[in-house]
Amino acid sequence: MVDHGCDGFAMGYFALILLKLVQSGDTVLALAATNCSTFGFYVSTLEHYYTQNHFMGPGNMVTDGSIIIILIFFGMAFTGNDFFGDKLSKDSQYTWGYLMSFILGTVGSLNVVAYGYECLTHKPSEFTSKQFKCPEFVVQLLGYIVMVLVTSSLLFMGESPLIDRQNLYQFEGPTPLFSVIMVQNFLFAHMNFSIIINHVSAQIFNPFKNKLLLFTILYIAGVYIAVKTSPGINIMNAIYTLFFINLFCIIHFLVSVSRQLKAVLCIPFFFTYDPEERDKKLEARKKLNKVAAKSDE
Repeated sequence: MVDHGCDGFAMGYFALILLKLVQSGDTVLALAATNCSTFGFYVSTLEHYYTQNHFMGPGNMVTDGSIIIILIFFGMAFTGNDFFGDKLSKDSQYTWGYLMSFILGTVGSLNVVAYGYECLTHKPSEFTSKQFKCPEFVVQLLGYIVMVLVTSSLLFMGESPLIDRQNLYQFEGPTPLFSVIMVQNFLFAHMNFSIIINHVSAQIFNPFKNKLLLFTILYIAGVYIAVKTSPGINIMNAIYTLFFINLFCIIHFLVSVSRQLKAVLCIPFFFTYDPEERDKKLEARKKLNKVAAKSDE
């Protein structure tokens, strides 16, 4: 659980760091490339939710992708990154950094398709009782898409977009793109944690039951209304406020989840425990679950 949640939280930052190093700029394409990368990781977590395994085929972002990125970083250590700011050709308006953004977004999109295919074709393991159902899977995908679209809308609410600007030095703090991706990563990590906790507790994951996601949607709807009624409102302050709210909520969520897992897995977090005693409790819980399942039938 912690691995998927923390990796999900870091995925967006890592993609953004890569795009900054290749001088992609604060562009819509950089935002889309970052979101496609995290979307691939999100569907990868859903794969584990349904099958309790990861079937990493050719071109996956974990093994094959890591080798390519390490080579890129290793090369920049010797040559620098000025090359990515050059035009693709004399007559081209696009740079090598723009091309890298496109490649990253494309690879992320292909991973969404590949991991989704694995969810569809692989049977669930004995550990999980969840069967793949297309309507539920579509809802789970829509949850991520809605999260990205709603949070990204903050960049386009004002009189002029807060992205694709030539002069970013006007912002005293983090740039708008970085600030919105911070918010998205907190929500993404929260949703990833929810997927795994629902997997462990044999419950159905529905992103639209995520209270933090619903609150964020209502909050951004309120910001939109405020911008339309008071054009001079500072949208960056609204983004910063949403960031700290998400930060507080995910900390609270982690504490609550730790308590739930303590009950489900019989593991006292932050304390030592007797493995044999834990196994006895788990066996007793499995027997109770089987009895409950038979009574439901």
